[in-house]
Amino acid sequence: MHRDVAGHIPALPTVNLDYVAKYSLARWGRKELAMPRYFFDVNENDSLFWDDHGTEQPDLEAAELEARRSLGEMARDVLRRPRAPNSLSIGIRDDAGQQLLQVSLTYAVSSSFKA
Repeated sequence: MHRDVAGHIPALPTVNLDYVAKYSLARWGRKELAMPRYFFDVNENDSLFWDDHGTEQPDLEAAELEARRSLGEMARDVLRRPRAPNSLSIGIRDDAGQQLLQVSLTYAVSSSFKA
């Protein structure tokens, strides 16, 4: 065992186990660790629908991609309605309830047709 000049054993550096676990998961694709849970709250013309269950995603980037895909599917469905909403958004929260980001889409019809 290595000792310094005074004969003391030097302290080992501290290791952030959360970082090691996330690095291992990202590097080796192991799934032993729980992924973070994100909540996707839907806002349609100021009517808010809270996500009470959430979805596990590897990271915030994956959660954003999921929100964008979902928003595209929602837009396709609601634009078929006779009275389509003019705004759709999905807010992403973490387990602590903190709003992390919002993906939104605005729909507008304007008439500038001149005969």
